[in-house]
Amino acid sequence: MTPADIVKTYTYEVHGVTGAAFIRSARGGVSGFSASYYLSSGTLSTTPSTILFDTSIDAVQNTLTGTFRTFGRVAGADNNFTIEILYPSQTPGGGILQHTWDVTEQLSGNDTHIVIEDAGINIPDEGGDSAGGWDVDLGEWNDVTVQL
Repeated sequence: MTPADIVKTYTYEVHGVTGAAFIRSARGGVSGFSASYYLSSGTLSTTPSTILFDTSIDAVQNTLTGTFRTFGRVAGADNNFTIEILYPSQTPGGGILQHTWDVTEQLSGNDTHIVIEDAGINIPDEGGDSAGGWDVDLGEWNDVTVQL
């Protein structure tokens, strides 16, 4: 008997990210996957969970890409793919964008590659630069004595 892979690797691409050069970082999650695999029965948990992942930014191609690993999809669960983008901004409450897409149809069968075309993400460039980063302002330091 030959062992089989239990963990699946999924890849994703998000196209059409205007202003990708101004993104400080991106992360996200996809729901409807199993956090557990039962070795005794060879089945997935029926309780869906959200798998978190990091995202790479390509400012030249204006895309976000990455991978995540999971035991697989829970049958009948919605697969909502969420991207959260952090970028420098001086606007009140600005600096975070979140977009969600239902990718259930893309993951039917054994397909493990998610593609979001024309994502409609537009990162404003006010308050930032192509190097990214945050402007941090610190107040005065106070000395603290710690008895050893």
